[in-house]
Amino acid sequence: MLFEKGAKLYSYEVRRESGESVAYVNYLGASILPSVARFPEVFSKVVDVLMKSPNVSRVVLVQQRNYNYDSGEVAKLIEVANLYNFLLNQEKVLSPERLGGDVSKRHSFMNFFMNLLRSDPIAAYFKVKNSLSESTEDDSYSYLLKKILGLLEDMVIIREAREYLDSYVFGDRGIYEKLFVPDIIPNYAYARLVSQLPDHGKIVSQYEVGEGLDKSTVTILKQPKELKYFYHIMPPEYFLNENYQMLLNLARNVLMEHQPKAEEFTDPGRTRQVFLNVAKDLLRELATSKGIKISYKDLELLSRILVRHTIGFGLLEILLQDKNLQDVVLNAPIALNPIFLRHSEFDECFSNIMLSQDDADSWAAKFRMISGRPLDEANPILDTDLSFEDVRARI
Repeated sequence: MLFEKGAKLYSYEVRRESGESVAYVNYLGASILPSVARFPEVFSKVVDVLMKSPNVSRVVLVQQRNYNYDSGEVAKLIEVANLYNFLLNQEKVLSPERLGGDVSKRHSFMNFFMNLLRSDPIAAYFKVKNSLSESTEDDSYSYLLKKILGLLEDMVIIREAREYLDSYVFGDRGIYEKLFVPDIIPNYAYARLVSQLPDHGKIVSQYEVGEGLDKSTVTILKQPKELKYFYHIMPPEYFLNENYQMLLNLARNVLMEHQPKAEEFTDPGRTRQVFLNVAKDLLRELATSKGIKISYKDLELLSRILVRHTIGFGLLEILLQDKNLQDVVLNAPIALNPIFLRHSEFDECFSNIMLSQDDADSWAAKFRMISGRPLDEANPILDTDLSFEDVRARI
């Protein structure tokens, strides 16, 4: 886990990962979900972070489930941060000299506007627009409001929201739900999944892989102007409730203290069964201590997920359950490219899975231990087999 127990709420850290700067903000223990769209205080907090770190290209709000905002969404928030800084420091919109006239009233309005801009730029846009329409004066203050309105209208957020503005009600954050759709990642998983289906994609096939409660839904889509099909998969771990997510986070932290030895990978089937039994006992104890009721079937599912994301291969195991897949391909830089697949019916597909560098490093280390062969700069190629349960693949 990125933030250790006792880390200050809302503290943040910027990391360099695969050529991009990623800001991680701590929301562990917060009373609200870390959703930019739903909560103005989360929106303003991210804008504050981006004021201090304007070179960030991705933001991850860390909780039991992490909310990942990609470069396109972060660019919209940076635009808000830049406008706020420009108005405050260059236009000096809060200075009495800039406001003129009834300074007290105008300062009160401008102060309210600036605070609103950081948390709800659409509401701020309407406030300025309404203020201008009600104004009967033609002075430097009116000129300032017109300039601010023009700057707001040029913002991507306002341009993208334009089709929804006719039905807008002040304070309603429904528009933001359309503009900011994060990838929601369980805290114990590194890979990002684009959970939302493409707006203009046509579903050509849908089926399930896995068994029992541990089933994943695969949706194949054809998108306009895309030659390759889009392979969209949603595993069960991305639908668990907050209590179950918390149990998995706690259990994973305990299991991760175990440093696997190479000999444990000589019989991966037996090792998985041992860890599965340990996982069940551990989750049962944690559920009891936290007062969380858990059924036998749910315990079985959580145990399988826990093993998958500790000694296993995470989402790779989900993909290998799909008998329609013939190839799974990762291209560098890992964190900036989706996994590519070859499907028996739809040929080459790109997927909704974005791995992290941690995934790639973990997989490489496990492949090396399973094969017993070197994998380093002097020996950059490894050829081996991977088998677990009823899955077998060549690596």
